[in-house]
Amino acid sequence: MKQLDCPDESIWNQRRAWFEAQFDVDARGGGYIIGEQALGLLIDLQATFCAGAWNAVIVLATAIIDSHLREAELPEEFRGGMKAAFKNLHCRDELEWLRLRRNQLVHFAPEHGPAITVDAQWSNQDEFEKDARRAVALVSVVLFANPWT
Repeated sequence: MKQLDCPDESIWNQRRAWFEAQFDVDARGGGYIIGEQALGLLIDLQATFCAGAWNAVIVLATAIIDSHLREAELPEEFRGGMKAAFKNLHCRDELEWLRLRRNQLVHFAPEHGPAITVDAQWSNQDEFEKDARRAVALVSVVLFANPWT
């Protein structure tokens, strides 16, 4: 399967450059408080993105946002789920898209069938990559939403 092969070095480097541009703190100015767990997972997100594991990017991106919000943004007493954590943010429509897409991938729903199949891995790579890039961009929006000065 093509997806199980290591990407060509030039492709990896293109993906890496795009990813790193999303998180260029110097271009944004100011300082930011970002959750330690979110930063730790961000390393895995970059490797996953560069490898082209697009659906895993969706799952990790959602986890990073949820983790960051709970560690650095939400009140300590917050005990709600992701939907509640995401609902008051300025990008809530995008976050709802990400949450629902992640849920499709993680929770099998017999009435809808599988959200991902081996055939889809082959035929839907462009769509999956587009969604992965959207998810990574959303992570950067959330992590850099509130500069700390």
